[in-house]
Amino acid sequence: MGRKIRTGALLILVLAMIYTQQAVIYAQNEAEKNMKKTTESENSDGTNGEDKEPEKPGGEEGDKEQEKPGGEEGDKEQEKPGGEDEDKDKEPEQPEIKRYELEIPKADGKNGYYLSKPSVMITHNGAYGTTVYELKHGEDTLLQGRIKYIVSQEAEEQKTKISLEGEVFEEGKNILHVFMEDEEGNVIPEYDETIEILIDTQSPTVTLEAPEGFSTWYQKEAWIRVVSEDGAWGSQVDTVTCYVGNKIIGKSKENQSEFLITQTSKSGEGVPVTVTVTDQAGNKTEKTQKLFIDSLAPTVSLTGAADYLITSQPVTIEYQATDENKLESCRAVIDYEKPEGEKKTEVIDSEEKWSLENGSASLVKTFQEDGIYKTSVQAVDKAKQKSEHFLQFMIDTKNPVIKMVDELQGKYLKKFSWDYPVDVFIKDFTTFVHQIQMDGRLYPIGTEIDTEGRHTLQVNAIDAAGNEAVARAEFVIDHTPPKIQFYQVEEGAQYEGILNFQVDSRKKEDWIEEVLINGKRQTLKKEDGKYTFQITNPGEYEVSVTAADLAGNEAEENISFEIVPEKTILEKAAAPIQKILSGKTEKEQKNRQGEKGNRHFAMLKWIVIGNIITILLIMAGVVLCRRKKDSAKEEQADEE
Repeated sequence: MGRKIRTGALLILVLAMIYTQQAVIYAQNEAEKNMKKTTESENSDGTNGEDKEPEKPGGEEGDKEQEKPGGEEGDKEQEKPGGEDEDKDKEPEQPEIKRYELEIPKADGKNGYYLSKPSVMITHNGAYGTTVYELKHGEDTLLQGRIKYIVSQEAEEQKTKISLEGEVFEEGKNILHVFMEDEEGNVIPEYDETIEILIDTQSPTVTLEAPEGFSTWYQKEAWIRVVSEDGAWGSQVDTVTCYVGNKIIGKSKENQSEFLITQTSKSGEGVPVTVTVTDQAGNKTEKTQKLFIDSLAPTVSLTGAADYLITSQPVTIEYQATDENKLESCRAVIDYEKPEGEKKTEVIDSEEKWSLENGSASLVKTFQEDGIYKTSVQAVDKAKQKSEHFLQFMIDTKNPVIKMVDELQGKYLKKFSWDYPVDVFIKDFTTFVHQIQMDGRLYPIGTEIDTEGRHTLQVNAIDAAGNEAVARAEFVIDHTPPKIQFYQVEEGAQYEGILNFQVDSRKKEDWIEEVLINGKRQTLKKEDGKYTFQITNPGEYEVSVTAADLAGNEAEENISFEIVPEKTILEKAAAPIQKILSGKTEKEQKNRQGEKGNRHFAMLKWIVIGNIITILLIMAGVVLCRRKKDSAKEEQADEE
């Protein structure tokens, strides 16, 4: 039984050796075919795959050297099938080492850069030699490995592949070193190459800056600052381009650039500014911001009244402000001066009082009070540009005031001259025109009028608002002194007992201003239209009378007379005869002096006087007797 087992095992061993020998021969033939194909491929392409970038290997199997088929017995010369009669001294053939294959995709960016990380395939061909690879990034080794023939492969699959996937690569420059070693570990120079794989998968970062930010309005123009970065391992910035709409504003090669934007906003919309930054690998970043630029100040207007208008009617003013974009604020300022000189200011800037619509604002206000109005409309847009418009007008509903004319009414003047300044006798807080007439004719200011009689002065004034005023006065010019009239008294007369006399002016318009009797001022008292005075004491008197008229003319007259004691009845009866007899004129006195001897006439005079006295006495006695008889009769009648 044991012998049978040993025989079977030996048979199996012989069969295994035969199969192994046939597998080695088949693998060598396939390796030669592959090497020939690889050589033909290299000659036809002219490259060894240097333009392709490697990827990390898919495993670590390449780090181990492949064992030769057949195990340790592979180092020995195999026996030829058919027995041990082969020539053991025959040397084995030198193994052929085939070049590795390197598959690197073409760069998908500019300037040899990969915008996406590639996959690199390294293929070890044949059963001999070792393919060694190493991937570095700067001083750092990212991956390394060795690729050898794997015994368990079928003869037709004597290729060992490893793939370096994109994740093993870093941004920037990656160095892939691939070479082959022979069976003794020596580097084969012709199978040694180093490849640069440039990777930039990140787009540049872009920051846009404006002097006061992108929400602020700018006047006329604004600078935009572009700050771009591409990182330490990036391909770095190649071109910075600035657009407004489809129009290129400028280009730059610098990481930090500035561009001047002059396009203006419309209807409050910002100007779209687009900046594109492209790196050398072809990555592009685009960023857009809106700039608010206003090149025109607001338009303002005041309608409803002409500048410097003067009117007697109410005035309605419309305040208007417009802007091609947006208004920041509007306000109306009203400075008002009353005719009396009082001043006040009103400011209207509340949004509730303004009518706002898009880029326009309006306000309507009506003025009715008399006065001088200075008003303005002010508008400021979002860019802080300011516009202002002024207007002045006057409302005057009252007529001009003409002074001093009425003071002339009914006056009496010695003469007349109107030489007052116009602004003294005509008052109006607006401008005016005037005319002066005297008795229906134009009167030049300052002309003197001295013609006696009644005159009429008329002044007309029309102000700028059309209000009219007329003042009229009648007066009298009188430069003749008043006349004084004495009643019941004569110059140089002699009066007995009590004297009552009267004084007055001849014209009713005149009056007695003063009466002096012997220098003593008398109280003036008018009776029956005249001034009456009474003198009771005897003596000599002088009366001085002063009269005046409405024109200021004055007159003075004096009169002298004598008051003597009142005479008795006999003296009064003899007075006429005595007057006749004693009437001595200067001529009679001269004749009497010439007639010294006329004694008879003197005696006759006394006789006549005596007879008259006797007659008077008789008459007096008769009168007394009659009175007694009458008294007796009355008493008797009373008793009865």
